[in-house]
Amino acid sequence: MGESLSKTTWLALSLAFLLALLVIVALYIHFTRQEGYRELYPSKVEELIREAKASLVVSVEGFSNGSAIPSKYTCDGPDLSPEVRISNIPDNAKSIALLVYDPDTPSGVFYHWLIYNIASRGRDITISGGQPRKVRVELGLQGINDFGEPGYRGPCPPPSHGKHRYVFLALALDSEVHLEGEDIPSILAYMKGHVIAYGVYVGLYER
Repeated sequence: MGESLSKTTWLALSLAFLLALLVIVALYIHFTRQEGYRELYPSKVEELIREAKASLVVSVEGFSNGSAIPSKYTCDGPDLSPEVRISNIPDNAKSIALLVYDPDTPSGVFYHWLIYNIASRGRDITISGGQPRKVRVELGLQGINDFGEPGYRGPCPPPSHGKHRYVFLALALDSEVHLEGEDIPSILAYMKGHVIAYGVYVGLYER
């Protein structure tokens, strides 16, 4: 009887250990998804801003920095680009760009928008909302996003994947970009060495 009890106790302890291990794994997956398990700046972006000053001030219409993005700016709504204001632009800036990306997708960084060659007139600019989905727009040029089209496409993370961060990164450059109709990574590669200031604003979205 003692041997039988010992086996029962061993089995119960083994099951308890296995259950505890499963709980730990589940919590790890949950929190890494929720808190963001990748760097805010992927390598291509980090290379861009490494020598630049974090001096631009960015504000985005409709949500505060670090809060939830309204559905009207996402694939669950009209998917319109929000109005973005960029201020404290340095006097020696020749052009301004705005990059929007998601660093938290299962496959790595996903580029949602790049509008660039915006003329730097004075200390601040406003990128009006609802930009058309074409390469040439009134303000400047737009790169081909990771959906395969020019212009803005909003947050659209996988369902039940937790909160994703959407980074609105403003860039001040010492020149214009002499590329048109290219994908965003190619344009970012061209910008390397020309970014003199940047600013960041982050929104959150989950489905």
